[in-house]
Amino acid sequence: MSKQINMKPHSEISILAPCYNEGETVIRFLENLESVLCKIEGLFTIIIINDNSLDNTLALLQKHKTTSNNVKLIILDLPYNLGHQRAIHQGILHAVKLQSKQCIIMDSDGEDSPDAIPKLLEKNQQDVVFVERGKRSEGLIFKMAYSIYKAIFKLLVGQSIRFGNFCMINQKVMQLLTNANYVHLPAFLLKQKLRKSHIIVNRGERIGGTSKMSYSSLVLHGFNSMVEFAEELLLTFLKVFILVMIVFCSLMGFIVYHKLFSGLAIPGWASTFSIGLLNMALISFGFFIVGILVLNIAKRKDFASQKPIYQIIKND
Repeated sequence: MSKQINMKPHSEISILAPCYNEGETVIRFLENLESVLCKIEGLFTIIIINDNSLDNTLALLQKHKTTSNNVKLIILDLPYNLGHQRAIHQGILHAVKLQSKQCIIMDSDGEDSPDAIPKLLEKNQQDVVFVERGKRSEGLIFKMAYSIYKAIFKLLVGQSIRFGNFCMINQKVMQLLTNANYVHLPAFLLKQKLRKSHIIVNRGERIGGTSKMSYSSLVLHGFNSMVEFAEELLLTFLKVFILVMIVFCSLMGFIVYHKLFSGLAIPGWASTFSIGLLNMALISFGFFIVGILVLNIAKRKDFASQKPIYQIIKND
């Protein structure tokens, strides 16, 4: 017999899952999810955010019925495709309206296992509980690229990121997210001063279909994670610029000294090397200036895009 996680009867928990063209996976995902939730004492609201799917995803969701007394299904339909992060945000706006005590965010393709939910709920005193990725099911090239990304992230911003969107947040964090402008949820939460914890769960395989993320999309997603640490990123580029300029000035001084006073011949590599360093300095400085402009634009953006734009298609 499965062990139950005891929760207060009034502690409703929202589970958010955005989906786009997941006609092959979304119903199996809901069935797998409900098979776990029905064994847990508590009230759960599954919020599926249909990100303007072009296939039969919405039709399948409208026909689906939950079979557990402690599970309710809400379908939010977006009028146009917002992308994964903004679709999640729309779900959070609705979870706040429901006054959910906690909110679990996961993907609807099966890679985020519902079996992790009991472990998350055991840490419900935390503001954020991240699901850290254990073993992965992707190919060798993806794993290598992901390792390189984590190393670059650590080098540039000084923190480690070993998780994605799969996490649990409380009411305080949900309210924070409704008033924040972010482009990468995991990195944004990592940066905040909150009570944080994590669990380690192996990443599963997709239930069916193919991933909607191309390699270029993954690269852009990785870059967005660094944008959340814009100040740290800019400071890193400034340090690089200062270091390169020190080396450049030292080398130029060395060249000028030997040309004017020692009479030694200046090998051609020295001039070429110095010019290359100057170019690196200018590129680093360019990144710094562009970064400042982008950061200021982001800070001045209003929150108009954060208003609810979804339509409630189903509320069982």
